[in-house]
Amino acid sequence: MTFDFTEFGDVLIASHIVPCRQCKTRIMKINRFWALLLSILPFSQCKTIEHTPNSYEGRTLTWGSGGGVTGHVSCVALLDNGSYFGGQGLTEMTFEKKGKLSREVSEQLFKNYDILNLASLQIDRPGNTYKFIELNENGSKHRIVWSSKDDLPNADANTMYNILKSKIEKDQQ
Repeated sequence: MTFDFTEFGDVLIASHIVPCRQCKTRIMKINRFWALLLSILPFSQCKTIEHTPNSYEGRTLTWGSGGGVTGHVSCVALLDNGSYFGGQGLTEMTFEKKGKLSREVSEQLFKNYDILNLASLQIDRPGNTYKFIELNENGSKHRIVWSSKDDLPNADANTMYNILKSKIEKDQQ
């Protein structure tokens, strides 16, 4: 480093610092480091919001089975963004993320529910053991519950249940 001095009364003051080439390189490396660090820092605090079926505001299809001596329920909840969760419980379900279907597959499953017009079925016939399909949309729930195929006016709900179940099983392989 070299210095330019200015005389200020009886005192010499370094008025201008001229760094040498080696020092300039070091300063540039340090500046690049800080620039990189400061540009990454804001993003390190960002977190994606992980929705659960209990807090999700979009459409949710939940299906499963339950009953028996304990009344235990096992289910899968599919969000319209493709994420799916496994749930278990007696009265309150606890969910754990299991995976994610492609957007196309997820959309098709919701379309199947609509095409089969399952929302028009009013079936609440749980037996000792039962199956169910539930659609949550815009804060309202529509639930179909049946114990055997004989409880259904047609096979659409049971077919939809089997399709949903097989898609998740296939995705987990």
